[in-house]
Amino acid sequence: MQNKKGAIELSMTTIIVIVIGVTLLSLALVWVRGVFRNLGDISDSTFDNARDIINQVQNVDKLLTVIPSETSIEQGKDDAIQVIVANLEQTPLTAQLEVASSDQKLECFIFNAATPDSKERTSSFTLRSGDQKAFAVIIKDLNGGLRTAGCTFRVVGSLDPDNERSVIVRVIKE
Repeated sequence: MQNKKGAIELSMTTIIVIVIGVTLLSLALVWVRGVFRNLGDISDSTFDNARDIINQVQNVDKLLTVIPSETSIEQGKDDAIQVIVANLEQTPLTAQLEVASSDQKLECFIFNAATPDSKERTSSFTLRSGDQKAFAVIIKDLNGGLRTAGCTFRVVGSLDPDNERSVIVRVIKE
């Protein structure tokens, strides 16, 4: 009889271990599936953004191109955008890029391309026909309220009447 009790006890333990194992395995599979679904969503949106930026860079058909033309930043934070100056004329272009903000609580400055005394204007540069130059621009909210503002870019030295572009900046809640 003792053998039968041992066999019943062993089978009950085995059943309990199997049930707990299957439960843990099911929970782990659900968790892994959720992680991979989130990774898929993040990578899809990242690739979509990259594709948009690449398409915009390839389609530079103006003297001044701002990528993106609209951006959102959280209060007190900053963001970077790209500004491209392209010489589509037959003659070389010697110019400067200038940036100004429409809002005192929004700072727009050209990163690593400013003259020693100013972050709002680049040093003079020359572009041959068909050449382009890209600039990184930092947009920083100085703890203003929720609002829509902007930064305006102008190519100083160009005779092109279309030498000015703006980026719309939406300041959103953290």
